[in-house]
Amino acid sequence: MPRETFSFFILRANKWSEWNDNVKRGGFYRFGPTVPNQKRLRAAEPGAELLFDRRTGSGVEFFSAASLGSIQETTEGNKTVFRASLPEIGFQDYTPRLHPTSFCHRQYETDYRGGATIQHTARNTSDATGDVPSTTSLDR
Repeated sequence: MPRETFSFFILRANKWSEWNDNVKRGGFYRFGPTVPNQKRLRAAEPGAELLFDRRTGSGVEFFSAASLGSIQETTEGNKTVFRASLPEIGFQDYTPRLHPTSFCHRQYETDYRGGATIQHTARNTSDATGDVPSTTSLDR
């Protein structure tokens, strides 16, 4: 039986970032308590859908999708860090990498006008077809 509602997150995981994410089959995604909408990700049910993007020299690319495993809170020095596990089941790498469509690109431009930064902005959007009831994006 298909689920009527589910959580869906677009997560930013740039290469060579201070977060040292290990976004791969059986890996993890790390984030801190100052990231907008991080409480929604922490409250999400296991199995929530995750789509990972990153910035490259040619723009944004989507490179993996996964299901959310467990989230653990840790302390590193004096900083709280959350670590979301990425189970092997449900993990998918995109080869070649997918670049946002012009619709997505326009949405990005619209969302970040007015002084918000791409690195620390979370936004709620819905799928253009109405099929996805709630989408949350976490950018660090």
